[in-house]
Amino acid sequence: MKRNDITFLLVSSVIVTIAWIVFSVIHATNTSTIPENLSTAIEPIAPAFDTNTITTLQGRQKIAPVYNFVQATPTPAQTPAPISILSPSVSLSPSQTTSPSPTPTPPKGGGL
Repeated sequence: MKRNDITFLLVSSVIVTIAWIVFSVIHATNTSTIPENLSTAIEPIAPAFDTNTITTLQGRQKIAPVYNFVQATPTPAQTPAPISILSPSVSLSPSQTTSPSPTPTPPKGGGL
């Protein structure tokens, strides 16, 4: 190839590359990925916070749950007993019961 041919190819490649970048930027700025009905519903968050409400929330009383499930972990010296029906040494206290409370069934029909 002649020197003029290589120069022509390089200049043409640079012009095409610059045009490609410019048109890509123009296309990206003109098209939106957010639908128009959603973009009208988006509003910026106001930077004003109600500090009295935040202080009241921080001063709330902490309430612990009434029913806590405590799982006993065996010590390494204990060997597990074979699985059998409840042995006499097992006793359940009200705080350790695992059966769910029955839920009431809704009445049938739609009478008012």
